[in-house]
Amino acid sequence: MKRFARFALIGALGFAVDSLCFALLWQGLGWPLQLARAVAFVAAASTTWLGNRWLTFADRPSQPCWHQWRRALASALVAAVPNLGVFQLLLMLLGHHGMAPYVALVGGILAGMGVNYFASQTWVFAPADTPSR
Repeated sequence: MKRFARFALIGALGFAVDSLCFALLWQGLGWPLQLARAVAFVAAASTTWLGNRWLTFADRPSQPCWHQWRRALASALVAAVPNLGVFQLLLMLLGHHGMAPYVALVGGILAGMGVNYFASQTWVFAPADTPSR
């Protein structure tokens, strides 16, 4: 459970990086909306990868950085599917008024985090394969 708590903490940091980077690029520098979103996503996914490498999964022998970073980005992209899917499903069920969008947001984030944690445990931060002799 300790590992999952660290993973969630790093995820919160990634959310902050995502939000701040997006706001800076889009509103501050006037970048096109989709470009600002894509760059903010990569910045956030890179932040969470680094934090999880150093803190959450520090006890595991690590794979080469570039290889692991690509896996972390792929995992984040895969986790976006249930995140957005649950978000949309909850909006359809609860509507768009009051607290419903925030409930949908939290539900989506939790669904995506579950998928991303599983992928991180089993694939992104899996111990490096030992070479056969």
